[in-house]
Amino acid sequence: MFFLRQLTALLLCSVALNCWAVTELRLASQLPDKHALGENLHLFADEVQRLSQGQLKIKIYPASQLYSDKEMPKAIAVGAVDMGIVSLTQFAGTLPAVDLFYLPFLFDNQQAVLAAIAPNSPVRAPLDEAMRQTGTRVMWWQPYGSTVIMSHHEVRTPKDLAGRKVRVFGKTVGEFISAVGAGPTLLSGAEQYLAYQRGTVDAGLSGILAIKSRKLYQLMPSITLTRHADVEFVSLVNEQRWQTLTEQQQAILRQAAQYAENQLRHDIPRLEREAEAFVAAQPNTRVIELSDAERDSWRIAAAPVRAAFLQRTGELGQQLLTAVDQVNQQIREAQHAN
Repeated sequence: MFFLRQLTALLLCSVALNCWAVTELRLASQLPDKHALGENLHLFADEVQRLSQGQLKIKIYPASQLYSDKEMPKAIAVGAVDMGIVSLTQFAGTLPAVDLFYLPFLFDNQQAVLAAIAPNSPVRAPLDEAMRQTGTRVMWWQPYGSTVIMSHHEVRTPKDLAGRKVRVFGKTVGEFISAVGAGPTLLSGAEQYLAYQRGTVDAGLSGILAIKSRKLYQLMPSITLTRHADVEFVSLVNEQRWQTLTEQQQAILRQAAQYAENQLRHDIPRLEREAEAFVAAQPNTRVIELSDAERDSWRIAAAPVRAAFLQRTGELGQQLLTAVDQVNQQIREAQHAN
């Protein structure tokens, strides 16, 4: 009887430990904690902690501690890390259609972009499914803001950039730079500061949020607000790891992810305005707004990029472009009605 009571106690203890065991997911990021997207990851982690009452934990490794931009998609897909954030363009080698958002001047405005990346939108849904086929599940999208040009000298039209080496972060943005007569140089976000410091490139493409958080304005004091493309990140989880989680854990992660996405979608317009104002206020820094005529000169020079995108992406690319045209039209009609 004594041994039976001992065995029963051990079994109950084992069950209790399993019930209260903390599940930890490691999340890798190439961005610093102080970047808006880094802060969004901590918002997600805190919400997971709250919803799970501490039984599900997200451990964040920021600033490329584990993997660089280029390494991140594979690291998540093979399970080297449970979760991570990835710039969409890092999938372009296997899924060319993800570069849709980097087509120059595709979206009419920021409202159209936010409508396109809404959950289950006809633009986003096919891309989410395509990424799932690589072994990674999209948890939420992180709008990074619009792309701008930074340089040592004033840039207003394509001729101001012609013949110069320009930092790019993907294939389609590289084609844009080639189309305007400059030379693209592919560099990760973490490599930018040193490249500008050493003079490896003459100019660079990035989001205004990164120019602020990485202090790139210290080296590239002329910022041209072309806003010609939109940088989108996605937060991913390894599909096999996802399948090991309980339904309750999956539900908590989904709820926290939706919370984080909604918050960033709400905040990004304000964050961009604040970043532009901050950079403009720095000593010896100039922020340039383009005239309509100057912006048209960029559109004309960039026209071949869309044709090249369609050639690479075929039917899916055409489907996505049609969906974007519909989103732009809906936003125009809504604005006209108001």
